Amino acid sequence: MTATSASARRGSGRPPASAVSVRDALLRSGATHFSSFGYAGASTRSILADAGATAPALYHHFGNKTGLYIAAAAAAQQHVLETFKAATAQNQALADKVSALLTVATSLRREHPNVAKYLSVIQQDISRHPELDELSSYGAQFDEFWRSVADGACSPNGLAIGLRAVVEGLLAVGGARIGTTDVAAAAEALQQITQRGLEASSRRQRRSAVPT
Repeated sequence: MTATSASARRGSGRPPASAVSVRDALLRSGATHFSSFGYAGASTRSILADAGATAPALYHHFGNKTGLYIAAAAAAQQHVLETFKAATAQNQALADKVSALLTVATSLRREHPNVAKYLSVIQQDISRHPELDELSSYGAQFDEFWRSVADGACSPNGLAIGLRAVVEGLLAVGGARIGTTDVAAAAEALQQITQRGLEASSRRQRRSAVPT
């Protein structure tokens, strides 16, 4: 057998395009159904029907419903976490980080209207189903991220929780009843409020550090 023919039999190592698209379709369909009905309530049959996939395809890519749930939930949480990290990576000042986070929260909500609901459902499902426990590591990663944003503040834990409430609240507030234009306006208002508040807090902190 020649090297060429052996290579042809092995292929490039990449799955066929159709296999990739089926896997992605299952992830999208899974995320939609799990965010609406939760782990226990989502129907595997409905997920497959919406994805245009078969049960053997599900077993091939994810093993079972649990595997699909873990993959879809991990992808959603990782996407939000990486988006938040990228938003703060280029900013040094705390006010600029918060402003950037509010901007990307608006974008996330526009691109994925149910993202906040899905994240909430994931946390509830993790607490109810031990087989999903490996997803709990993302909670610690989000905690670490928010602590890093508030690092250097006089009360970092309280500030981290407060900032998280503001940004993640913008993702969730009002659900589908509030349109993207109003969400963007809310983000702008919050940017102004937090900018003034953080600047005032910084001034107080500097004054308290000056020896009398």
